[in-house]
Amino acid sequence: MAGSMFWCTTSTWENPRKWGYLLERIAMGRPGYPEDIVGVCILLASDASAYITGCEYRVDGGCIAGGQPWEYDTKYE
Repeated sequence: MAGSMFWCTTSTWENPRKWGYLLERIAMGRPGYPEDIVGVCILLASDASAYITGCEYRVDGGCIAGGQPWEYDTKYE
């Protein structure tokens, strides 16, 4: 599961207030990029994952580990 990723089609990162809100909640202090999910994709596509079933991999820069909320805060509107 990808966290807050910076895609060319993601308008969230165009709004400085929303961007600030998200960066406060990402432990690594930056958005994710497509190349950040390559490693887990290679793992899951390889024989190394032959015995992996029903798992959820979070590629989120540490957001969930930090326990930060994802609810939209109106001060960033």
